[in-house]
Amino acid sequence: MANKCGIAFKTVGDMAVSIACQEGEARELRVHPKMKWEGYSNWPPAWGVAYGGGDIFPAGKDGALKSVAIREGDDKMPIHLELTIEHSGKTASGILCCDDAVVIPCLYEVFSKCIGESIRKIGDLEVDL
Repeated sequence: MANKCGIAFKTVGDMAVSIACQEGEARELRVHPKMKWEGYSNWPPAWGVAYGGGDIFPAGKDGALKSVAIREGDDKMPIHLELTIEHSGKTASGILCCDDAVVIPCLYEVFSKCIGESIRKIGDLEVDL
């Protein structure tokens, strides 16, 4: 799949990652107008995890990104990202879909450079989608 992303770097804390996919205004990922699914904000994703009594369930911005994978769309689901995080020694996963599917490959490029970073810090990145 062709990727329309051109990489432009901006330092956020000690992380130098930002990406420009199309002409537009850069905004923090967590509030970017293209970070929507079915009209609602999609950041941070809802995390799913198997847990037992006493486990702390990750909420929103908790955890650090462990992996990201891009999944092609089919008749049940559009193109999307599968994100895995680590929180309190456990892994959890979430799915990220966007109303504008063109941004999915761009977000994959961003998240691939953010492995090990906190979800909170990733949400603070300035992106131009």
